[in-house]
Amino acid sequence: DIPVQHFVQSSNMAGTLLALSLLLTSLGADSQAARYTVKGTVLAPEGVKNRKEFLQLTYVVLDGGLHIAHLDNEGAFSFLDLPSASYTLEVYSPNVEYDVLRVDVSKKFQDDVRVVRYDPVNALPPVKIVYSSENGMKLSSGRMTKYFQVRQPWSIMGLLRSPMVLMMGFPLIMMYVMPKMMEGMDEEQLEEMRKSQSALQGGGAASVDIFGQLAAMTSGGGEKGKGKKNKNN
Repeated sequence: DIPVQHFVQSSNMAGTLLALSLLLTSLGADSQAARYTVKGTVLAPEGVKNRKEFLQLTYVVLDGGLHIAHLDNEGAFSFLDLPSASYTLEVYSPNVEYDVLRVDVSKKFQDDVRVVRYDPVNALPPVKIVYSSENGMKLSSGRMTKYFQVRQPWSIMGLLRSPMVLMMGFPLIMMYVMPKMMEGMDEEQLEEMRKSQSALQGGGAASVDIFGQLAAMTSGGGEKGKGKKNKNN
């Protein structure tokens, strides 16, 4: 009875080990088979003059450079042996800007790949991009990259706002306005103004109340002049 019991126990253990080995083998096969391919075509914009140079300088990256794919003569690219995950796809080109895409790779999606365009800066809703197992995705360009600011066209208002024109125009305006302001001044005010100018030229600017004199010339000058004229009459 004891040898038979040992034989039964050893056979049960062997069966359990066989089942475990088959399970591990199937899991390993599934993990090795769960690899995917993501492909597509980068379309060159109409403004590109040298298509060959554009294809040589442009490449596609996943997750900021974790996977890199270069373009062929038709602009096609492919990423092979990718595990199931979510990736950020970007197109790097020196003169053309492309939208940032999110690529979800899993069996639960049609053709195992789902591609959406999203804008993380402006928080816009995602837009689904068509993907097929035969041709992949087609990436169209957004706009040409501008490295320099466009010069503004000439305008009279822009000329008048120029600091140089303002610096030159202010003295000219004062040359025209000052004689008009001095017409209503009497002899005493003119004498005070001459003393102020001489004090400024002689270094006594700290003791001169310029703002007070200007206020007196503009506001009270006319009244004093009228008062003296009335007295003389």
